[in-house]
Amino acid sequence: MLKKTFYLAVPILFGLILLFVFYQPSLIKIIIGDSLILFLTFLVGIFLIQGKIKKQWIFLVQLMLFVLSGLGFFLFLSGLFWITVFIFLFLIILGFFLFHLFQFFYQPRICQPDIFQKTVFWLNFIISYWALAFLSGVLAKSAFELSFFINLLVVFGLFFWLNYYYLFFNRLDEFKNDLLIVSLFLTEIYLSLNFLPLGIYLNAFLISLILLAIYFFYFSQNKKIEL
Repeated sequence: MLKKTFYLAVPILFGLILLFVFYQPSLIKIIIGDSLILFLTFLVGIFLIQGKIKKQWIFLVQLMLFVLSGLGFFLFLSGLFWITVFIFLFLIILGFFLFHLFQFFYQPRICQPDIFQKTVFWLNFIISYWALAFLSGVLAKSAFELSFFINLLVVFGLFFWLNYYYLFFNRLDEFKNDLLIVSLFLTEIYLSLNFLPLGIYLNAFLISLILLAIYFFYFSQNKKIEL
């Protein structure tokens, strides 16, 4: 019974933890709450892909990245309304993802075989937006020049992974040699926009839209298109 309802139980549990964190928030509560959510996410991922980690590790990484980007985005939200809206959005998407992961591993007969291919486009957009908003916010508050270069490395790694995840589920192996080029291109766009006074949310939104445009006009074509 627990297996069949865990994709509902996990979001509810995470929701309670987030309410604990954001009701009279403090640094200690944020550290405890976020650490607990990340730890539980890892356990859930291991539970789902047990015995298949070598072949299905990509699901665990994407799940962890989704939760991590969401928790980072939380840190720069203000106002009860936006926090409440985001909690519901975060939990709904998490439940949707866990539900289809559960079907994929435990109910393959009723699983939609192409569900991850259909949703990767938007899931990557959400992760990109949340993660870039968080990273831009951290960079804006940092007084250390070294943080700027570390930030760029993290951004490059983020784009490289999201592009790899997209190609993996769309079976576009012929484009894997372009991963480095496209990831560097997106990192340069991120670097350029950070010098504009647009704000962290608009910067992240524009870059994430460019990411979607690349998926649509570059990776999704039957033949290569030069950047």
